[in-house]
Amino acid sequence: MSSIFDKRLVLVLGKGGVGRSTVTAALGAASARRGRSTLLFETNARDRYQQFFAGPEVGTEPVALRENLHAVNTNAAASLREYGLMVLRFERVYKMVFENRLTKHFLRAIPGLDDYSPGTTPPRPTTGAACGTPLCSTCRPAATRSRCSRSPR
Repeated sequence: MSSIFDKRLVLVLGKGGVGRSTVTAALGAASARRGRSTLLFETNARDRYQQFFAGPEVGTEPVALRENLHAVNTNAAASLREYGLMVLRFERVYKMVFENRLTKHFLRAIPGLDDYSPGTTPPRPTTGAACGTPLCSTCRPAATRSRCSRSPR
């Protein structure tokens, strides 16, 4: 029987709140300790790896967390941009094709394509869930904190 660490790709799936990020971090750290080059890949997730590994913030560009361990937290718009630049090769051409109003409206009209087109991903809330104040530190993750009347000064 082969070990999970012998696999080239391991997917950790499950419903929200069941510990996917925790399990993924543990498997990734164990794999990296075994000398395997490991990438923790999440999409549209709240960054938990930064606190798990006391490392840099994980965004749409891969970052090193430890030796042999990297992480990325991408989204559909960033992925489409990366692919578009890979195919079109020039940022100016990419912007002319994908970031013009006509293309954005066309892409918005395609059912189910919202998550895959630049500029059409629903915006993140700009108010805290509990108090309604813009970017409230009581209600928002630390990465986007600002102060509000409910927050300690």
